[in-house]
Amino acid sequence: MKNNNRVLYIEDNSDDLYYFQYLLNKIDKSIHLVSVNNGEDAIDMLSDKPDDYRAIFLDIKLPKYNAFEILEKLTELNISLPTDKIIILTTSSNERDIKLIQQMGINKFFFKPISENTLRSFFTS
Repeated sequence: MKNNNRVLYIEDNSDDLYYFQYLLNKIDKSIHLVSVNNGEDAIDMLSDKPDDYRAIFLDIKLPKYNAFEILEKLTELNISLPTDKIIILTTSSNERDIKLIQQMGINKFFFKPISENTLRSFFTS
């Protein structure tokens, strides 16, 4: 069953996860955060119920599979995620990473830590 209040956060840094949860609670306490901390678990989660999330926040650098490998693997498994639901989070200003994000058709990416106003604008637009 599709639940528009579920957000998947794929992040291996517990401080970043805590901060993200804190911001979500300030913005809208009804949003249910589901999190995984590595690429393998992300693939499992998205393979099972890819349409179950209002948004998917994805860190680039993760254990087991990075963000690009996750998206490639899902494509290989014929699991299509709407690119407008995927938000890439990164600390990298590497132009190669940014180009790869854009080549994959993802136009939402933010540098960490994401600000409250940025996150709020995503959920209120």
